[in-house]
Amino acid sequence: MAQWATQVEGLRRVGGTAYLPYDFSDQCTAWLRVSSRDGETVEVQAGWSLIEAWGIEPSNYLATGP
Repeated sequence: MAQWATQVEGLRRVGGTAYLPYDFSDQCTAWLRVSSRDGETVEVQAGWSLIEAWGIEPSNYLATGP
C-alpha cells in the first residue's frame, strides 16, 4: 500500500497517470489506471494486463508494472 500512496501523492502535485495493481492471477494481473490532468480531479479505470502474477514482486510492482 505504501507504493500506491506514493504514486497517488505524486498525482496530487503535477497530475499524470499511475497504475495500481489489485489482483494477481496466474495468467494476468488487474490494474487500476488513475489519471489526473490537473492534480485535483482523477479518472479511475479498471483493466487487465497480460503481465503474469508470478512475474511480479508485489512489494516492488513498480519495477515490472505497465
